[in-house]
Amino acid sequence: MTGKSRLLSHSRAIPAVALILVCIMMCTGGVFFCGAAWFTVGLVHELEEVDSPQILVEKEVTIDTSALPEHPTEEDWYSVAVEALQNSDWGLSPDLTRVSTLLPCQSDPVLDELDMDFADAYFDGVIPHLKMASVSLDRTTNTASVMVSYQALRWRRSPLDFSKMEIGLHQALAIADQYGGQEFREGVNDRCVMSIFVTDYEWRIGYKELGQPIWSDLRIQVDAQSGDAKRLPR
Repeated sequence: MTGKSRLLSHSRAIPAVALILVCIMMCTGGVFFCGAAWFTVGLVHELEEVDSPQILVEKEVTIDTSALPEHPTEEDWYSVAVEALQNSDWGLSPDLTRVSTLLPCQSDPVLDELDMDFADAYFDGVIPHLKMASVSLDRTTNTASVMVSYQALRWRRSPLDFSKMEIGLHQALAIADQYGGQEFREGVNDRCVMSIFVTDYEWRIGYKELGQPIWSDLRIQVDAQSGDAKRLPR
């Protein structure tokens, strides 16, 4: 057993031992509590090695991008991503949790490539699981790379609803220009790339000059609901 596995088993053994002791003290007055305690101990034992996501699907599929407009938005891409997801044995609600991409530095870049992450929770018997998917879309090749995984004992996720987002990707980039993005781009003659993603209704934009090994200190956050923006500390 590896050091990580031993640590995991030890951390889960502590609550298990506590349950056993409480069960012994309360068994005379609570048969139901005792049974529930022993069930939990058994559950912890069965899942003590589940410490990382388990991959279910990993493949590349062909996508139909003929219906996309010349300058697609992330909402235009959503239906394409969902179709690729449902054709990859997803079987759950297509709850979007993250949108991300790398774009060349331009005032109005074309969104030809985009990554979308999804997640939904379900029960396998009495055990909660979180099913997760990453869909990488590429209009230049009309393909999508799809990876689906799951992890036991996870439940929480933060879905994104486009109807609740007042600020889309291109609007977020325009706002970021006002907070130093345009100055950075013009300073390197647009020889740079922009990293942009949204989770929890917050856009994050970063910049890296071409040929440089690290990203610049300029990072901008834009609220996807209010449009409020700020430069993040270095």
